Amino acid sequence: MVLSWFPSHDYTMYASYSQGFRSGFPQSELVQLVAPDFIPVKPDKLTNYEIGSKGNLFDNRVTFDAAIYYMKWKDIQQTLGIPVPGSTAYIVANVNGQSASGVGVDFASHTGPSMGYSLALTSAGTG
Repeated sequence: MVLSWFPSHDYTMYASYSQGFRSGFPQSELVQLVAPDFIPVKPDKLTNYEIGSKGNLFDNRVTFDAAIYYMKWKDIQQTLGIPVPGSTAYIVANVNGQSASGVGVDFASHTGPSMGYSLALTSAGTG
């Protein structure tokens, strides 16, 4: 879901919320044979909140895009190599990892001081 506000022709503010998931599934037959104690993989779920703005100034000579977001990921599906008993081989099992979350910031600006020249600045960070 995205809510947008256009205070002027050259400026946009927005807020968004999104959520997604990956379905759970049973372990492969090979994993069940080698490691029968591995449980089926549960669904994982990603939730994202974002607030940002985009715009341009000075007859489109300067454009900018700035956003701050928060992401929360529960029961992250991951792969794990497990050794096959009696050999040096490994098979891949799927497991649910722990949850992860964090805040991030994105900023980008582009400047075209005169015809044929441009300068761009991009920065991103998470915490």
